[in-house]
Parts: sequence; structure tokens; C-alpha cells
Amino acid sequence: MRESLFKKTEIVANIAIIAVALLLGVVLVKRFLLTGDDADAARRADPRVAAGTKVSLPGTDWSRNGRTLLLVLSSDCRFCTESAPFYQRLARETAGRADLRVMAVLPQEVGAGREYLQRLNVPIEDVRQASTSAVGARVTPTLILIDGAGVVTHSWVGKLASAQESEVFERLLNARADGRSGREAGDGASLSLWPLPRLSPVQSAYVSPRRLAAKGAGRGARVRPTFLSPRRGLRTEKGRHRDEDGNA
Repeated sequence: MRESLFKKTEIVANIAIIAVALLLGVVLVKRFLLTGDDADAARRADPRVAAGTKVSLPGTDWSRNGRTLLLVLSSDCRFCTESAPFYQRLARETAGRADLRVMAVLPQEVGAGREYLQRLNVPIEDVRQASTSAVGARVTPTLILIDGAGVVTHSWVGKLASAQESEVFERLLNARADGRSGREAGDGASLSLWPLPRLSPVQSAYVSPRRLAAKGAGRGARVRPTFLSPRRGLRTEKGRHRDEDGNA
């Protein structure tokens, strides 16, 4: 009798140990194996082009300009068409900039792509034919900001809200201002004028020589009054101007 009871107890104990081991195994699998899958799923769910992605487009030399802004569009994309006012402003604000090239990439033939942009009244001269996947995009519209080495620094997807549109212009403006601020100081000085107040496209901020010097130009640097505007970036004015304290 006692031997039978002992065997039953041993069987129950073994079953309990096996159950605990199975439960522990399930917990470990969920914690250490499924976490990587979840991360991959999250990355797949984000349609933006990841920063650091190398973009290759036949016949394109990224180093020709400081940066390139790709507009990945399609003529049958409703959100592309609805974003036309933003693209019109984008083309206007970046026209004539030597440090930035704006390029439109569409899956349609170049002629059809040009006609589509003309219908939208978006004056972009550089139009290329390529699939969205060829430039790393997953959906249209996608905006991709690429540096001179062909590496993605920022991207935006879909029809952008006002705050996102402002972010695009801020990124483009900062890239230009950061590149020119050092040249404005002279003598090889490298300055950063930020932070400055956020401006609308029609506003300008005056930066006096005193503020430039305070930002690190040094006594030996030759500085001139500098104006900042989102449309024109940093520029210096020849002639005499007064600073914040009224000094010429």
C-alpha cells in the first residue's frame, strides 16, 4: 500500500516538474525569441526610409551638391496630387540653391512624369524614372533627404501635416545655415548661430556682428551683419547696418 502511494506521489511530482519546465520554456521563448520578431515587425510597419540607408540611383552623382531631396511620387497616387501645394512651395523655396538639388522620382516614364508635375504646377527640372523600391521607399509619396555620400539623413512619408511640412523646411534651412555660418565669419572660423527663433517663410532674423563674435568668431575674424530667412538662408549685406544696440 505504502509502495503504491509512493509511486503515485512520484508520478504526480514528475508531472508537476514537467509542467513547470514547459511553462518556463514558453516564457523564455516569448521573452528572448519573439522580441526580435516583434522588433522586425515594428521596422516593417514603419514605411519611412531608415536614416543611414545607402541610396543608389543610376546616373546620379550625389556629391554634385551638398544634399539632394528626392520626391518619390506616382501619377496615380492620390496623396501625391493632394500634396501639390506643398510641393509647389518646396520647389519655390529651393529654386536656385547651389547646396541642394531637388529631384522627382516616379515609376512612370520621364515624359509622363514631367506632364504630371506640370499638371500639378510643380516646377522640378530633374525628373527620373525608377521604382519606389529602387530608392528604398515603400510607399508614395515619400520625401528622402540624402547627403553628399548618398546616405539618407531624414525621410517623410504620406501627405504631410503642417507640422511635418515645417520640419522639412527646417531641415533644409538648417543644412544651408550650418554650412554657411562658418564662411560668414571668415578666417576659417566655424560658428553655429542656433538656436534662433523659428521663422515663417516671409520673416527674417537679424544677427549682428556682436552676436557672431559671441558665437565664437573671435577678435581676428571679419564679420558683417547677417540676415537669416527660410527662403534665402544666411546672407550678408554689404554696406553699413546697425546692430541691436544701435551701433553701425
